[in-house]
Amino acid sequence: MREISILIISFFIYSVIGWLWETIICSIHEKKFVYRGFLSGPYCPIYGFGALSFLLLASPFKGSWVGLFIAGTIIASVLEYITSYALEKSFNAKWWDYSDHKYNLNGRIALIPSLFWGFLSLVLIYFVNEPIHNLGDTIYQNFSIWPSLIIAIVMLADLTTTVVELVGFKNSTVIKIKFNGRSMIM
Repeated sequence: MREISILIISFFIYSVIGWLWETIICSIHEKKFVYRGFLSGPYCPIYGFGALSFLLLASPFKGSWVGLFIAGTIIASVLEYITSYALEKSFNAKWWDYSDHKYNLNGRIALIPSLFWGFLSLVLIYFVNEPIHNLGDTIYQNFSIWPSLIIAIVMLADLTTTVVELVGFKNSTVIKIKFNGRSMIM
């Protein structure tokens, strides 16, 4: 139960970091506050899944920074492509579009962002994961499973209400909508 709790806490922390990263970068680019993410809460689960995927799948390459970089680039690209495809097919909306980037694949992934994710996998494995894992372990030692249980319930409730709202939007005739302050192409 301890490792599952630490994984849930780590997933949440990486999701929040990803939300902060995207919100800051997009807000700077747009010169105004831009709320990023699929869910209502201040987290982007794709970053949590991405980080845990790196840790699970790329860790065998930890001895070689080149191997780790390549593995991280591939893992992130596959995850980003599948997520983009699933969101678009499920909700008829695009959350990101790399069509204006060189060497993109259907606007879902592109070379430069994929290489950036490969670089971040190095940072994650070599510098970030251990402190976050230790924080999750400390939280578990002090509060048992309760924080991870609360995180799981809140994120699942958020996912449920978001999907219900988006399915309602999908079934409407609106062409362009704003959801949680974000414009989406429908």
